[in-house]
Amino acid sequence: MKYVRVSAGALLWAAGSTLAAPPEPGVHYHDEPGANPSMVRFAPFGESDLLARSFSVSGPSDELVDIVFIGDGYTEPELPQFVQDANQAADDIFSYEPFISYLPFFEFHFPEQASNESGVDNDPVQGIQKDTAFDMTFWCGGTERALCVNTSKARGFAAANVPGWDVVVALANTTKYGGVGYPSLNVATSAGRNGSTGDIVLHELGHALGNLADEYTYGGPFTYSGGEPAGVNVSTLNASEMAAQNRKWATWLDASLPGFDNPISTYEGANYSVEGIYRPTNNSMMRALGRPFNLVSAEALILAIHDASAMITTADPAPGEIGVGDSLSLTVVESALGPMGVRWLVNGSVVAEGDGLYSIDTATLGTVDGDQVTVEVVDESIWVRDEAARESVMTERLTWTVVGTACNVADIADPAGILDLSDVDRFILTFVLGASEADIAAPFGIFDLSDIDAFIESFLAGCP
Repeated sequence: MKYVRVSAGALLWAAGSTLAAPPEPGVHYHDEPGANPSMVRFAPFGESDLLARSFSVSGPSDELVDIVFIGDGYTEPELPQFVQDANQAADDIFSYEPFISYLPFFEFHFPEQASNESGVDNDPVQGIQKDTAFDMTFWCGGTERALCVNTSKARGFAAANVPGWDVVVALANTTKYGGVGYPSLNVATSAGRNGSTGDIVLHELGHALGNLADEYTYGGPFTYSGGEPAGVNVSTLNASEMAAQNRKWATWLDASLPGFDNPISTYEGANYSVEGIYRPTNNSMMRALGRPFNLVSAEALILAIHDASAMITTADPAPGEIGVGDSLSLTVVESALGPMGVRWLVNGSVVAEGDGLYSIDTATLGTVDGDQVTVEVVDESIWVRDEAARESVMTERLTWTVVGTACNVADIADPAGILDLSDVDRFILTFVLGASEADIAAPFGIFDLSDIDAFIESFLAGCP
């Protein structure tokens, strides 16, 4: 078995699957190329380099969102077709926001598994049975386009090849339209070679990665009569009720941003019913293929991306003990929206901050033995308005403890642990030269009376 990877997103039935949106009369599915570039984006890679971006690996990166494509109904000679289909589907994910901007957070894996027969069950018509690796079948739950997979086999195969996987996307060796999503199992399916494969995969990732609900209006009761759904993108509340109760997408009401389905309000009809339930926008990806996501769905997807990945991939030195005056540096995964926000704290107080401030010399912070130095990295994307979620999911922290022989910030010359004229001379010299050793008080980066006052205060305090 070969293993390849590319690094860079009407009915409910058994097992909690959600169907791909089928063609619906009156719903516009595919925007003309270039018709509205602010709403529809196209893949950043060209078809010619798809296979060139695949390479052998030994396992996944724990810091990224690991999406595992598996193929069903591809015989041994057809495995190159699976690799091509999976690469194309991976490219197509980056046709819409927020996937475009969060591409660096993703890693795709294409472990190959041959089937004994080509194709899948009930394709092209009911009654056809095929011996395949993952038992994919159309007409699941009595609906033709419902393309199911043996989720136990799919998840087990993913785990065996990609420990720590986040989402499995099962592609069927067929051109027949179909797909489903299993939100609770993090599994999605799609036809591998249908003209809408890329959009089907995106829609199903909305379910499997973002736990999003369907926003189309058929397949269920005409009038919704249940309780408030769990999906963040459907609600029984209209705009005025939502705003008054500050629930669901209240913070997004009336918002419009380029790259998304706009504007945000409450549009009646969603979650398979025409009346009694609302969706955030008129016609997003969770309602009809070929459409951008709305901001409510995008926020959920961004939170899911962060929940499955890490912004800080390395720290030098690793969190633990550091010496007085040591330098600290981070390697951080950034989105295309810009550098992440960074705050450096000493004993809980912010001493330096700025976008992309991934390294710092602790000598400029005036740290002494026993101080705690903490860095906070936060994704400040304007596409997220849930500040509690930003704090819990989109903020990462590391802490170091300063260990040294200096008794306080005034002890800057040998011998360490003794305050004498050598420290005074050293401070005067470094202050005049504008060296970091003399920058011991806020505002840091500026040499002024606050540094002189801090030195005098510390010098007079003496060593314990």
